[in-house]
Amino acid sequence: MSSTFRPGKHFTPDEKSKIHELFHAYLEDHDLTVSDYFDLPKRSKGAASEISAQLPGRSRIVISDYIRSHFHPEYAGKGHHHYTAEDDRLILEAAKTRNWKKVRDAISVFPRHIRDRARELRRETTGVWSEAELDKLRAIITGLYPNQPVPLQGLPWGTIARAMKTRSSIQCRLRWGRLTAEPSSWEAAHDREFVQWLSNQGYCDEAEVDFCAASDALRRTPNDLRTRLRTLIRRVPDAARMEFFSLVETLVAEYVTAFDMMVSDVTTESRKAEEE
Repeated sequence: MSSTFRPGKHFTPDEKSKIHELFHAYLEDHDLTVSDYFDLPKRSKGAASEISAQLPGRSRIVISDYIRSHFHPEYAGKGHHHYTAEDDRLILEAAKTRNWKKVRDAISVFPRHIRDRARELRRETTGVWSEAELDKLRAIITGLYPNQPVPLQGLPWGTIARAMKTRSSIQCRLRWGRLTAEPSSWEAAHDREFVQWLSNQGYCDEAEVDFCAASDALRRTPNDLRTRLRTLIRRVPDAARMEFFSLVETLVAEYVTAFDMMVSDVTTESRKAEEE
């Protein structure tokens, strides 16, 4: 019997069966137990990518979430969680800092489900922003800085979110970044600025990179920056075998040092031409 996979919110029985089959095959091919798999570094978990390639309409991220919620020892087999008043109190407290892992440790619920519960409790809207919402966001932010330009960084996102009422501080921050971002084309100077910013942060793992902070500093959307980083990494020979810190050092040599030397050479040539 042939299986037809349809994109949508819920997985079909055929999809679930296929995911289970392919995940266990991946573990067998790589001589891993379930616990071994979840102990691997984030970048080494390849099951979601392989499964996604065989399920049209299902992204790697969606497959990865399914694998974690159905196979991870902390979450698998626990079914739908019935939230108590104390659970909701903890979730609303964690929502102030978006620290879902803290609540996960207390009630053993998948972090993404905790986030969704927080949105439900706070009646936050998700999905596409309406024009009315965008106008309200602009009015709130510009109203905080009358008769002066809106600063590039340091906006009070908690205050802005409370004024919006239907969007979280993270949603407001990301949406404002998209509204004010520079064009998405990348030039050598942009790569230099991005790589220099990464080097200054001292990250040891790609998972630690705060693309929201980078968005504030570089006026690019977080997704634009994330995609560009992956593009730069793919250009590094043997990148898969390198630690992230070493990768950044390699990128610095390629995009910062080389760019500065090029600018220096151009400046020197211009001065010689002027003297002649």
